[in-house]
Amino acid sequence: ILMNTKEILKKIKNNTISTDELKEFSKDKQVIIAAVKKNGKNLKFADKQLKADKEVVLEAMKNDIDSLKLADKKIIKWFESLSLWSRDQLLGLNKGKDPFGD
Repeated sequence: ILMNTKEILKKIKNNTISTDELKEFSKDKQVIIAAVKKNGKNLKFADKQLKADKEVVLEAMKNDIDSLKLADKKIIKWFESLSLWSRDQLLGLNKGKDPFGD
């Protein structure tokens, strides 16, 4: 059964989405972002292009840092090239921290 984005987003919110349904929406950025916010491992259902999308991958990593390994190789290289401070900034872990303080 084909569903619209609104129905899929509701299913993600309620944790009632199936992997098949997620795969159907693998190219839909809005759906994939919602899915990875719930569970970073859902990145594995994302389309190749979305696995190479920084916004999508960072949202997945905010939920589960290990989901980086499900991302496109270019994104992995990019993230690994960053300083720890930059990584924490991107993942929202530095709120209220002074980069030069202790």
